[in-house]
Amino acid sequence: MPICLILLLFISQSSCSSENLDKGIVDSQKNKLSEFSDGFENRIDTIQVMLDEYSIGLPGILQEGKTVFRLESRGFEEHNLRFVINESDSVIWETDRRMSPYEIRTVTFDIIPGEYTVVCDFSGHEARGMFTDLVVEGIPVS
Repeated sequence: MPICLILLLFISQSSCSSENLDKGIVDSQKNKLSEFSDGFENRIDTIQVMLDEYSIGLPGILQEGKTVFRLESRGFEEHNLRFVINESDSVIWETDRRMSPYEIRTVTFDIIPGEYTVVCDFSGHEARGMFTDLVVEGIPVS
């Protein structure tokens, strides 16, 4: 009789904590991001770019010049990234391949002054709002 009671308590506790189990799975996936740290997160000259389902986290204003971008895919879907000059619709840079979920990639390229749209156009993500505006300012000449 006591074994049945213990088993019953264990089963009821397990079924009641499925929400916590789901949260634990999500938390463990998020922790994978820190496991793959590439050492760039504390550098002042590195721009963090967060790609999540249908949003891009990126500062709205940057300075011109050689820039290190740390791309972090936080969503469950694949993403890509393109920097498009607004005046001409010319792409100045794009990922060479899609980013897998939870992938971290660091890229460096020269960015010139202007107004840009930064967009993920993979699988209809742009239509769902996965783009942002970016202004690149020139360095003032003294």
